[in-house]
Amino acid sequence: MSKSSLTQIIVPADEGNYTKGRSGRSIEAITIHHMAGRLTAKQCGRIFQAKGRYGSSHYGVGYDGSIANYVDEEDTAWTNSNWDSNCKSVTIETSDDNSSWYVNDTTLNALIKLVADIAKRRNLGKLVPGKNLTWHSMFTNTACPGDYLRSKMQYIADEANKINNESTSNEVNVYYRVKTQKHGWLKEVKNLEDYAGWENSPIIGLAIRVDKGGIKYRVTTISGKTLGWITDCDIDNYMSGWAGNGDPISLVECYYYTPDNIRPYQYAYYRVNGYPYQKDLIKAKGFDGYAGVPKKPITTFSMYIGK
Repeated sequence: MSKSSLTQIIVPADEGNYTKGRSGRSIEAITIHHMAGRLTAKQCGRIFQAKGRYGSSHYGVGYDGSIANYVDEEDTAWTNSNWDSNCKSVTIETSDDNSSWYVNDTTLNALIKLVADIAKRRNLGKLVPGKNLTWHSMFTNTACPGDYLRSKMQYIADEANKINNESTSNEVNVYYRVKTQKHGWLKEVKNLEDYAGWENSPIIGLAIRVDKGGIKYRVTTISGKTLGWITDCDIDNYMSGWAGNGDPISLVECYYYTPDNIRPYQYAYYRVNGYPYQKDLIKAKGFDGYAGVPKKPITTFSMYIGK
């Protein structure tokens, strides 16, 4: 199943009103429609549940700002009156406010958030009206989505792009590498693109850095010795550039410092040997404040920064 996390209610369309799959096509655009009626998202969905309707949409945004999902994004909704466009688009029905094709601000703002979410998840890049942000009347002779929404397409694109650009600017990348008994220093890993470690060889050194904010980390060896905090990342600096003293490591502690220009606060999530992730140094709600088991060597390490 693939749908936006902004979905508040699911109203499944009848299986005779859409096509399973996308005929081998990938999602390339978002298409805006107008319900031609003042409906909630749930009410709109009931229309697509009628057998023999031969029409549907992936989403609907009601006059109250409610968001409903009708067809899974991995399937083809019958919305655009054009098969090629249907196969490569995620479609959204938008509620009228007063029977004049007008869309109120509550509905419009919810629509913008939904458009931004789809664009980000589907890697559509910068939204450009007429290219990857389209509307019904581009594909057939129809008044939909009305003059008001057509006049707002650049605004919708700009506001959605702004949401996604702000989100991107708040992303924090963490880079880490480990030194094992058997292999020495291994290649650096970014976020969760891989894990650090190889062939179950005990890890004897750890180096971590972030591209925004700050990080501190320390380790405890299998002998029970806890070493000092490290805030640098330099494998050539034995004194303060990485954590470890040559003995196998059993415990790791990490803490992320969120910079003033990033909110909400971010945290270091890290784990070893496939155990559950730990969150900073928190000791509550299932977190231990450290990753690992005392006196048991760690052989893998992975980490990311998140909310």
